[in-house]
Amino acid sequence: MEYEKIKNYWEDRAKDDSSPQSTTEDYYLRQLEIAKLKEAIFRYGSKIKIVGDFGCGDGFSTISLAKEFPSIHFIGYDYSQSMIRNAEKRKKEEGVSNVEFKVIDVLKERASQSFDMIYTDRVIINIPSWEEQKKAIDLIFESLNKGGVYVIIENFIDGHNNFNKLREEFGLDKIEMRWHNLFLDKNTLMPFLEKKSRIIMDENFTSTYFIVSRIVYTKICKLENKKPDYFDIHHKLGSMLPPSGNYGPTSIMIAEKK
Repeated sequence: MEYEKIKNYWEDRAKDDSSPQSTTEDYYLRQLEIAKLKEAIFRYGSKIKIVGDFGCGDGFSTISLAKEFPSIHFIGYDYSQSMIRNAEKRKKEEGVSNVEFKVIDVLKERASQSFDMIYTDRVIINIPSWEEQKKAIDLIFESLNKGGVYVIIENFIDGHNNFNKLREEFGLDKIEMRWHNLFLDKNTLMPFLEKKSRIIMDENFTSTYFIVSRIVYTKICKLENKKPDYFDIHHKLGSMLPPSGNYGPTSIMIAEKK
């Protein structure tokens, strides 16, 4: 029931918003995520011929990557029909030919083909239990070729907790996990992944960004009694700084299938 409630939440959100902010209001965070995905694809070069975006939402990231890598074929999957409709519309408007979109529930079925690389971007956290999250990850690995790569851009509880402790030191309220999210715990995820893959990257690439945008800038807004703006210059500048520490929820992990 909880899973269906979350699914309906994203379905309704896609109906009301087809902008690049339909899956997150934080535009610069999304740009950081896309940049890390580009780095991951560049890392493997010509080995990557087909990439799956599992939980592609409105296709904004998928299309951005497809334009960057015209020799790679991208397939975006999402369980929201409205999200896929928005993705198809964006694909047509931008004239991208090396990408396609399909309605698939990544918790309930595997893709009909295999991939050299699959990525999830804040997707697993929308599955409401660890047992269900493991099932989805298993299906992802089943859809990978041997030696294929799973790029995980998800929210993790350790970085989130560190971030909130720092907010408290600045006299700011904690940011609670949203009702439809269950952040991953590396203490349970890592042993699970290591049974089927070799982990070659674990980086909190949003740490500096969250310090600047959610602590420094938020504190300035509080002192000046103004509402924070996702497009404020602090967000833009924060996104340009190199990552440091473990003070943001969103990290990247790269796992190579055994």
